[in-house]
Amino acid sequence: MKLFTKILLLCLLYFSLASCMDTVTRLWNGGPYISKAEHKAFAECIDEANQKLDSSEPKNIYTNPDPQLHREHQAWLALHNQEVANCMERKGYR
Repeated sequence: MKLFTKILLLCLLYFSLASCMDTVTRLWNGGPYISKAEHKAFAECIDEANQKLDSSEPKNIYTNPDPQLHREHQAWLALHNQEVANCMERKGYR
């Protein structure tokens, strides 16, 4: 029983140190978040995609239970995400 307790304590210590090391490595490499320049570029790409596709977005999808409207909205979201990805590629981030 004493050996089992030591092994359990050792495993617990190992996993806690491994997670701390992962956190330290992320902070050393610039943090878990995207850089300010990438964040700014992403916001610009979202705005650009919204302006380009705003008129084609299905309206009232949350109040209308029509399944066709939801499929149209999913298609619009896929197109919107593709526009954002293309914009980020143009800006050199993906």
